[in-house]
Amino acid sequence: MSEHDIFLHDGQTEYRLTVEKGEPWGESPWLFTEKDTKDEFDFLGEGSRQTRFEKGWVLAHNSQKYEIKDNGNCRAIGNIPSFNRILYELNGTVDFLSSENERYRISCHADKDSTETYSIVGKVLLEALNSYPIYVGFPQINISNTEKSRGQYRTQWRSLHCQGKSWNGTANDCVGPVWIRLVDTTNGIEVFRRKIYVLPKSFKLDRMISAEGLPGKYRFYGLGKAKVTTENGETITEIEHADIIEVSCPSIKNTSLPQLLVKLYWPTHGQLTISLPYPQRGAMLQLAGKTLQYDDYVSLDRMGGLRLLLQDPIGSESYWIEAEPLMANHTSSQSI
Repeated sequence: MSEHDIFLHDGQTEYRLTVEKGEPWGESPWLFTEKDTKDEFDFLGEGSRQTRFEKGWVLAHNSQKYEIKDNGNCRAIGNIPSFNRILYELNGTVDFLSSENERYRISCHADKDSTETYSIVGKVLLEALNSYPIYVGFPQINISNTEKSRGQYRTQWRSLHCQGKSWNGTANDCVGPVWIRLVDTTNGIEVFRRKIYVLPKSFKLDRMISAEGLPGKYRFYGLGKAKVTTENGETITEIEHADIIEVSCPSIKNTSLPQLLVKLYWPTHGQLTISLPYPQRGAMLQLAGKTLQYDDYVSLDRMGGLRLLLQDPIGSESYWIEAEPLMANHTSSQSI
């Protein structure tokens, strides 16, 4: 599923805005209920959910098994091979269990539908060009529209690199690609889960933009035991006893900047890739997380989503953007 998110940030911390049906659907079971219109269904949510309707329809991963609870019933009625999911029709209460015994509970004929919404909030690396947020330090899971006490939930995480290991309840040593989840401590039911990418809380970076043909540089602080590599073999220097790693990027004869892909690898936590602007004077246009190349086309209704990055070591220069509107049987050029 594609990710469509809206964020607000205050210059230090980025806050995800809750968008109806805007979250990408994850690995948990997906619950649907029937609309008033025959043979049409509403997506109610994922994970552990309840509905006031007598029946529900769940798409669960092929590897997940079900367990009947409280006079419930459940039967498989189809599958979607492209999603690796089986479609179940159910009533009453049914638990779905993953191959590692994580438990999700679906309840029908409840007093009301689930209204809880979940979002992940934390400090993000604003310099990164990745299409997904990279968190600096362990983020928090926010719960909205719930009558339950926040104290009955526990946030846990587990590295994607170490499937099968136990979940961690503290933020210590949380780095790399990880699962983050919310568990109801009263019954052990998992209510929410997401895959996220985390840098150490101590992480910082400095960028030195190249000038007059000299190399541009990045300095990374607080990476601990991470091994750093780049896709194109830029020079990497480790400054001993200072926990500093320097990446030197040679000057290139191109004002349309490429991306610098920095790969961080922790032996016990796997690999995280950061996409950064090449540290050289120039410009870059991005749309939906992808860097545009010279002569690429952008439709007018997507112009509001363009992201322009300008880099200059002086910081007081003026720039021209040349845009060429293209219309049927007519082409004109305009500088902005």
